[in-house]
Amino acid sequence: MMEEATAAVTAEFASSAELKKSSLSNAINALKGAKTAGGDPVKDAYLKFFKEKAAAASKIDAKAETQEARQAIVAKLNAVAKNEGFFFEFGPDGKPKMVV
Repeated sequence: MMEEATAAVTAEFASSAELKKSSLSNAINALKGAKTAGGDPVKDAYLKFFKEKAAAASKIDAKAETQEARQAIVAKLNAVAKNEGFFFEFGPDGKPKMVV
């Protein structure tokens, strides 16, 4: 997640001359020991990224995601059962059923 955040912030700064200028100015002021005006633009960019990620995550339907995960697990279990020659397979509800 940090790699994604770093890539997004880097791309944002690469495309905006104003962000580069304010970031450089902020860094110079920090090195001089002077107070920075308006906060840290890099920190603000990271916070913005994570707020957007949190908003997107809150829109995810947990029930649908759980159902998809269940289907994937049942498919994997059925593949193992078939490869190992078991006499049962798992139904969509996850319960084993005999195979004749």
